Amino acid sequence: LKRAHAPTNLRFIWDMRDQTAQAPAPAAAPAEAAAPAAAPAGGGDGRAFMVTVVAPATKPIWDFGYADKMTDADWQTVQKASADLVAAMPQIAADPRGQDPKWKDALTKVSASADAAAKAAQAKDQMALAMAGDALVEQCGVCHMAFDPNAK
Repeated sequence: LKRAHAPTNLRFIWDMRDQTAQAPAPAAAPAEAAAPAAAPAGGGDGRAFMVTVVAPATKPIWDFGYADKMTDADWQTVQKASADLVAAMPQIAADPRGQDPKWKDALTKVSASADAAAKAAQAKDQMALAMAGDALVEQCGVCHMAFDPNAK
C-alpha cells in the first residue's frame, strides 16, 4: 500500500504523529482494551489529553495502515489503540468548545473514523485501516486548524 502525500496544511499532524513514542506498549488482551489513560482531573487540560491519550492511540493506526506486513501482535496493538481512541471520544466531547457547531461536526467525523479503525482492526482489514487512518489525518487536521492551529 502507498500513502498519499498529506496536504501541506496537515503536515503538523504528521509531525505530532512522529513525536509520539516510537514503539507502542505491548498490547493488552482485547477485553482490556477499552479504557484509555485517565483524563486529567476536573476535565483538565485538553492539549495534555490529546498528547498523552489521543496521539498515542492514533499513531499505531497511522503506522500500521501502510505497513508491508502485519503480525498478530501488530493487530493486537492496533485493536488496543483504536479501542483507546474510541473510548477517548466522550472526553473530547466534554471539552468546553463542544458547544461550537464546528467542534460537534469535527467530533462526529473523528468518532466515525475511530469506529471505522476499530472495526478494521477487529476484521484485520488493512485497507480499511489505512482508509480510516487517512480520514483521521484529514479530520484531525481540520479540527486543529480551526481550534488549535499552533498544535505540534
